[in-house]
Amino acid sequence: MAKGFMISSGFAAQLRDGVRIDQRRTLSVLRSPRRQGNLLGRALRRFELKENLSPGLTVEAYDLVWDSDLGDFAVDVDSTFQLFDAMESNRGRKKDQFGDPNEQGSRGYASKQDPGTWEIVWMQPHPTVIKGDLTADLTAGDTSFFISNAKVMSPVGAIITDSDPTGNITVSNRRFDGDSGDEVIAVWDEAAEVWKTPDVMCPV
Repeated sequence: MAKGFMISSGFAAQLRDGVRIDQRRTLSVLRSPRRQGNLLGRALRRFELKENLSPGLTVEAYDLVWDSDLGDFAVDVDSTFQLFDAMESNRGRKKDQFGDPNEQGSRGYASKQDPGTWEIVWMQPHPTVIKGDLTADLTAGDTSFFISNAKVMSPVGAIITDSDPTGNITVSNRRFDGDSGDEVIAVWDEAAEVWKTPDVMCPV
């Protein structure tokens, strides 16, 4: 049985580049002069999701307001509004979807559009790459497996939305094997809405 997994140097470079690219995209909304110009005159609203969001949907969101006692933004549970994912590219989790320490929902900024609708400008992304530990021995014939102690690898600032990060996460297997406790990589398949092992990962 293979002892662990190996990531090709090419894929490692892609991960590093992906982190840099995703970090730039995360910051570009508020830093880009062109985008700032497009947002001038429009109200920006901080939010935290009240409902789970899949790409292209309209869901309810809470207002985030400054709490001077906390020294941070906090949810105003008495103030909600309808939020539209016009870009059809956001996936998020609602507040209290999971327990402590992952009770916070996806947060972001919304812009007011005519005729008074609120559209997502930027929201904490769902990860594209995570890593975790095998919870049991894995054979090439297993179609899926579980990982624990999941950590986000890319993009920067992402939060896992489909599964409780403190629990076990199901990953679709592509002919790989490993020992319980081995650290493995999983990539998000948006079309299938599942985690899976990447094509470039191979047993050592």
